[in-house]
Formats: sequence, structure tokens, C-alpha cells
Amino acid sequence: MIRLAPLIILLLLLAAPAEAAQSCAASKREGSKVLERSSEAVVFARGRKVYGCLRSRDVNRRLPLGEVENALRVEAEEPIALAGRYVAYSVIDDWDPYEDPTSHLIVFDLARAEIVLDTPGDNVADIALKRNASVAWIASWCVDCRYMGGGGTRVRRWEGRRVELLDSYSYGGGGATIDLKSLELAGDRRSVTWQTGAGERSARLR
Repeated sequence: MIRLAPLIILLLLLAAPAEAAQSCAASKREGSKVLERSSEAVVFARGRKVYGCLRSRDVNRRLPLGEVENALRVEAEEPIALAGRYVAYSVIDDWDPYEDPTSHLIVFDLARAEIVLDTPGDNVADIALKRNASVAWIASWCVDCRYMGGGGTRVRRWEGRRVELLDSYSYGGGGATIDLKSLELAGDRRSVTWQTGAGERSARLR
């Protein structure tokens, strides 16, 4: 039996990563609602609070609201994207009842518990996120203003330095409409695609 002890210890150590990969038990408890999951992480809501958990660390981190003035909450019903240790999501601002709400897009590092990106995102409709935290998103702005000839849709990206505009459409301004729910990472993971009234468009995403 003494000779078998080192072997038993080795088998236990080898089994640990597989067990950790199935962790984040809080997301499975009664009252939790899973919003997004991947092989490496899970995002879930408990009441009005939203948490992210990296399976390899099994630590629940409440998703922060960032620097949004009068922020209400993480938008649990809005798009949430996971890639590696990063999660991207929108946070809605408090707003005047006579005006359209606005939101910020946040990219959060679940391993380091820090915000990587916090930028105005209009009303975020779709998100494409990479494992290096590069992100693209589609958002509408001043949605109800379309009845007065204003508002529209924008596609943006961030690759670690600055936010860039990739495409836009304004109500009443002509041009090709943009499908709000059409953003996808290309198969090579080096670009994103989205659908417009004039067909598919694409752009680099390093």
C-alpha cells in the first residue's frame, strides 16, 4: 500500500483540472439563471445582480457597472459574449422618461477582476468578442427618433487602442440598413461579418 500512495496522489492531481472545469456551482443553485456559458466560463444572474465565473478559478465575480453615470444594472436580457477569460456586456444608464436610454459596452477580465474597456455603446444589440479582448458590436441609437427622421445603427470595433466606426446607417438618410443581430466572428477568427440591405460586409478584428 505504501508503494501505491504516490500513484494515488498523482491520479488525484490529474483529476483536479477536469473537476475544476465543471465548477462554478453557484450558477446551478436554485434562484440562479444562466445567461451565457462557454467551456471556460459562465455568466449568471441572481436576482438583479449578474456574476461571471471562470471555471478554472471557481470564483464568482459580480459584473461591475463601470463609470456609467446613474447606472441602473447590467442588462441581463441584452447580449453577453464570452471568450476565454473575458466577458463583454452592456450596462444601461438611468434616463429621462421622455428620452431613449443609452448604454455602455464593458469588457471585463474575469481572471484579474478588472475592466478592460468601458465605452458608450448606444443600445447594444449584438457583440463579437475574441480571446484577446478585441471586440466588435452593433448598436442602435435614438431608436424612437426614427419616427421623427433621426436615429440609426452603427457597427464599431475595439482592438486595444481606440474605438473605430466600421459601418453606419441613419434613418431617412439613405444607404444600406444594418441587421442588428447579424454580427459574427469569421471562421479564421481574424475578422467579423454583418448583414446589410446590400449584402454581407466584413472588417478586420485583430
